[in-house]
Amino acid sequence: MALTGHILASLVLKSIQGYLKTIYICEDHPLFRQSLEQLVLKADDLELVGTASTGSEAVQAIPDLRPDVVLLDLNLPEIDGFGVLEFVRSTLPESKVVILTSYNDKLLADKARKAGAAAYLLKDTDGKTLLQIVRDLDLGKFFTNVSAQEEPGFDNDREFTSILKLTRTEKKIVAGLIAGASVADLASQFFISENTVKNHKKNIYRKLQVNTQPELILLCQKHGLLD
Repeated sequence: MALTGHILASLVLKSIQGYLKTIYICEDHPLFRQSLEQLVLKADDLELVGTASTGSEAVQAIPDLRPDVVLLDLNLPEIDGFGVLEFVRSTLPESKVVILTSYNDKLLADKARKAGAAAYLLKDTDGKTLLQIVRDLDLGKFFTNVSAQEEPGFDNDREFTSILKLTRTEKKIVAGLIAGASVADLASQFFISENTVKNHKKNIYRKLQVNTQPELILLCQKHGLLD
């Protein structure tokens, strides 16, 4: 496959300036993705080669771009972060994957480590620390800053995997239900019919394996699944 102009320019730049560590960002939150972009663009020894807002976009682009480092969110549309991580490790084992997430959970950090991630960092990590870790990935150690103390976490992988399967609209509906909105309220808020809201609700219950609204609220509040 022919190189794109962007990638070719990157290779020329590397030959002139010396080696630049290439970075690919996969993050569905626009503002956070833009802040990561700016952080990488300002670093003289790093080069941004691409971004994605969904897991599907990432797995399509990464094989051609062959980034040195992938900055990866876990909660992604279409293909979740662990799916992207598995794809990268099997397709480009030389690429390093840094998980950036709001889930302060030791079990998930350990799962990421076992799946081949080079780091599991919280999204409130300051930019200077993140850049230093990206530069130190070749040391071969696993970096994480999850709390030393145990915090309420996911009881098992089923709960985490299930929440990742919710669509963006379904998450908004769950948030509305937790806030006390009725089916009629949600229909009005999202400009959809009450039957559509009920169908969303049914799908949410099925995906999260709950049977009642109190069970749904308890599950989401317990684990901070909508953060």
